[in-house]
Amino acid sequence: KRSLEEDEPRSSAPTRETAAMEMTPQALKEIVKKHGGYNSALELNDKLYAHFMGFEKLENLEPYTGLKCLYLERNAIAKIENISHLKELVSLYIQENCLEKIEGLSDLKKLYTLNVSHNFITAIEGLKGLDNLNTLIANHNNITETKALSGLIECPRLAVVDLADNKLEHEDCLDILEQMPNIKVLYLKGNPFVRKMRNYRKRIITRFPKLTYLDDRPVFPKDRLLAEAWARGGKEAEKAERQRQRDEEQEAAKKQAKEFYEKFLTRNNLGPDGKEKNEPTEEGEKKEEEKEVSSASAADEKVQGFEKPRITTDNVHALIQEQKELDEDDDDVEEEDLSSIPKLEEVVGNLSVPKSNVQPVSSSEIKEMNQATAALDLEDVE
Repeated sequence: KRSLEEDEPRSSAPTRETAAMEMTPQALKEIVKKHGGYNSALELNDKLYAHFMGFEKLENLEPYTGLKCLYLERNAIAKIENISHLKELVSLYIQENCLEKIEGLSDLKKLYTLNVSHNFITAIEGLKGLDNLNTLIANHNNITETKALSGLIECPRLAVVDLADNKLEHEDCLDILEQMPNIKVLYLKGNPFVRKMRNYRKRIITRFPKLTYLDDRPVFPKDRLLAEAWARGGKEAEKAERQRQRDEEQEAAKKQAKEFYEKFLTRNNLGPDGKEKNEPTEEGEKKEEEKEVSSASAADEKVQGFEKPRITTDNVHALIQEQKELDEDDDDVEEEDLSSIPKLEEVVGNLSVPKSNVQPVSSSEIKEMNQATAALDLEDVE
């Protein structure tokens, strides 16, 4: 045997699988670098992801004074220590380690969330001074006795308490939990007393008036009413309350449907029988008035958009006559009646010129002459 042991090769250094990882300053800096933190100014880091590393001891965290979240899940840490200087710490996740006791947290005045689940803790203690602690997750531990929960009373602001899958045997543990006035979320499933406790859910709901979530389901207002009715008069009272809720829901649904139908009839100017009304409603009259106003404004815009009438040979004499009448009113000068002025066609027709010297005038030439005369008259008018 001795010769065989001497022949076996021996490794000069322990491997990572056989040796625990130490929380050295260099190891922590590598973690910071890996997750994009600040290596040159360690106090500026507000998160440190030191989980799944195999650390056995908390140490060398002095430079990380600005930490708000510390992740230590799945290591081999047996004691909470060397973190009292982390005054800004808000969340501590140290689940799935080797803790047997909650300690070393009294100086963390800003601590809001503490997760110590999946450890070997036998009692809830060490929470004194944590006035801001709101959430405590301590499921899958070794808590067996009711008195082991007395440490919860030291944190009156606790609103979320998870004690599922422990080993609590007696339902008198609820007496301690009842002394916590702010509990809103409570997990107790997986404990032996839950399986033995009849009407477990109804009894828990009635004992904790602010409870909004129990185990795996929320506590709705109607659930609370049913539980309170059961506590007052048993199953008969619960049945009556359930029927009352059902009738109330049906009545609310009918009322909503009726209001919707009335709005539909009013909007479409329909009577109760669904037929169109003959008499115009106020809304209909308003719509008619709006239509008339819009049509009138459109007509005005159309008139304004028209061009002024052009002066032609047909109305030039009328315009000249109007101008002459105005001049007579101003200057008292008598003018000839312009209506006696012959037109160009008449003048040309009455010309007594020897036929040998007169050349025939075409209709197009007469039209051009009329246009020229109109242009001259128009200049006079202007």
